[in-house]
Amino acid sequence: MSLSVSMLLMLIALNRVYNQLLHILLEASYFEEFPTTDIYEECNAVLDRCITLHLAASKGYEDITQFLIQKKVEINIKDKFGNTPLLEAIKNGHDHIACLLAQVGASLTMDNAGICLCMAVAMRDSDFLRRVLANGINPNSKDYDLRTPLHLAASEGLYLIANLLLEAGASVFSKDRWGNTPVDEARIGGNKNLIKLLENAKCAQLSEFSSSFEENQGTYKTKILKCVIFFQMLV
Repeated sequence: MSLSVSMLLMLIALNRVYNQLLHILLEASYFEEFPTTDIYEECNAVLDRCITLHLAASKGYEDITQFLIQKKVEINIKDKFGNTPLLEAIKNGHDHIACLLAQVGASLTMDNAGICLCMAVAMRDSDFLRRVLANGINPNSKDYDLRTPLHLAASEGLYLIANLLLEAGASVFSKDRWGNTPVDEARIGGNKNLIKLLENAKCAQLSEFSSSFEENQGTYKTKILKCVIFFQMLV
């Protein structure tokens, strides 16, 4: 039976959970097809930084992912970099694995989400942004300068990415540590279409806030009225 190097590494990684796998591989002489030095160098590198389910998710191995899920491996476990299996699947574009993990309760968490999202904007990686936002990452996450992904998209004149962020709920009112909003950044950049997009979003978000405020006020007044009537009945 012929194994690819990537599949061999996966089986070796699985050995961390199921010790008998390595014994099976050795008995079957699967290692003979590959230079021993290369195998162990790659294995050490992989095992030093990967957890089994992370590796399966990052490589898009659906069968192995399902196998690990059936064996009740921790779905939301983090590696030493703070990454979850779901994040690994998303980063590597394996939507089928991401859906599989989400169906069994995987949740997407990201350490330093603001920095990660801003880096994705800087790299123009709209696919990654779309995936993480669809899985619940806050579009208003901030980096060390309190800048949101929308700040960066506005300053770089990235109309499509800015629109993507707005659709995901990004706020045009967020201020960085210098007091600038995404609208301010767009005005500095001078992209007229982007400025118009953000100005329209500003009006829409103001309107939404106003409606929400009025609704809450109405609810509050109703509760007060009920309390007054209740006490009048007691008297």
